[in-house]
Amino acid sequence: MIEIERVGAISVREFHARFVAPETPVILTRMIDDWPALRRWTPAYFQQRFGDVKLDVELLQRGRPGENSSYLESMVTQSMTIAEYIELAGGRDDGSIYAAQQPLRALLPDAVRDIRPIPYLSRTLCRAAGTSELLWIGSRGCASGLHFDKAHNFNIQLYGRKRWVIFPREQQPLLYVPSTLPKDHFSPIDFDRPDHERFPRYRDATPIEFEIGPGETLFLPVGWVHHVRTLEFSIGLNLWWLTWRQAARWAPGFLRGKLAAAWASATTPTLKEARNG
Repeated sequence: MIEIERVGAISVREFHARFVAPETPVILTRMIDDWPALRRWTPAYFQQRFGDVKLDVELLQRGRPGENSSYLESMVTQSMTIAEYIELAGGRDDGSIYAAQQPLRALLPDAVRDIRPIPYLSRTLCRAAGTSELLWIGSRGCASGLHFDKAHNFNIQLYGRKRWVIFPREQQPLLYVPSTLPKDHFSPIDFDRPDHERFPRYRDATPIEFEIGPGETLFLPVGWVHHVRTLEFSIGLNLWWLTWRQAARWAPGFLRGKLAAAWASATTPTLKEARNG
């Protein structure tokens, strides 16, 4: 059984040399020790502090959480307040309701003071690429089907526990990704009930399984296929990001467009300025 490494305090240079450059996943156990969010962010705190804020919550109308075909075909969104969502989700363990990928800075600007910059990535590049922290709140049983991310992923656990199963990027063909599903980074394999007759190559895949809990951060490199299941009510953040080398190789046009838009916004006069000019 392959195991994922856990490391404590580590310098930026060492982190990039040991994990980013070779694109090797790792669990960072000390990265958010000084975050107020690690102590404050509980379901009760969110209900009390941000209860009236509205979320767009994912509702699975049929099928099982973590089964991609059901998710893509039957998932709908419903608007509700954080207080309503936590009250509703807290009494379930079937994973049929999930507040996933909520834009933290736009949704809860006052909560941003509870987090700190991640030292291992470039804030300049994140701003240029338009990436930002995403909030995940889910009850026991919430799950994501087998899929891979198209950028590096920092996944930060603040409350509760999750179980991860990950597969090296070179095993994508064994997971049948890219797929013919509407989102081609989703695998057609049902992780909980795999059909080995339809997907025989999956027998040769070698999963790495582990749990992460409060205070731990997973660095998952681009392209690693994974399945995630919430073991208990959970609050976390994630941020997708690129290195400068990746940006230069994969997305120069995208970044040029982002930078041009940012420059235009910064230099175009406002209506008031135009009237006064």
